[in-house]
Amino acid sequence: KPIAIGPSWFVDQRVFEPSPALDHARDIDIIIVAAWAGFKRHDQLFRGIAQAHRQRALSRVALVGYPSDLNAKDIEQIAIAHGIDQVIEIHEWLEQGQVADLYRRARMSVLWSRFEGDNRSIVESMLCDTPVIVRDGHNYGVKHRHINPQTGLYATEAELPQTIVSVLDEKHTFRPRAYVLREHSCQLATAQ
Repeated sequence: KPIAIGPSWFVDQRVFEPSPALDHARDIDIIIVAAWAGFKRHDQLFRGIAQAHRQRALSRVALVGYPSDLNAKDIEQIAIAHGIDQVIEIHEWLEQGQVADLYRRARMSVLWSRFEGDNRSIVESMLCDTPVIVRDGHNYGVKHRHINPQTGLYATEAELPQTIVSVLDEKHTFRPRAYVLREHSCQLATAQ
């Protein structure tokens, strides 16, 4: 009997938790946790980030990943091509706690692939009380119930720049951690 849980349900909320001290001092505008891989669509993502940067200057975009069919140098070259290399910082092969520390400092996270499994970076971000932006049409257009007005937003390629600006301008009231603990936790998955 299939049940509606996946790997993102088992993210440890004790590791991925917000830091009250950082709530008003988040110094990373965007965090992207994704392998250095073509299917993660860094080129298309950086195009949208560059447009948002022209509308509202970004101070820092943190990229967390590891080599796949691309490497960190390839990612840096894509950032240079889009003119955002000055705001990009690349982190490679981080431990789980280090990734959580970056989520805590970020104002949003973005997942821009077209298709992949139940990506745990979405829930890791949410548990750190960091809202997410996910590419509309991700996983063939399946709408995940854990991406909603409490946790984040879907955005099309055309909408991404304005969606980033909107989240940075705090036009939304997100409470992603509370939602995940109530509706998408490892305790609920175990009970199911």
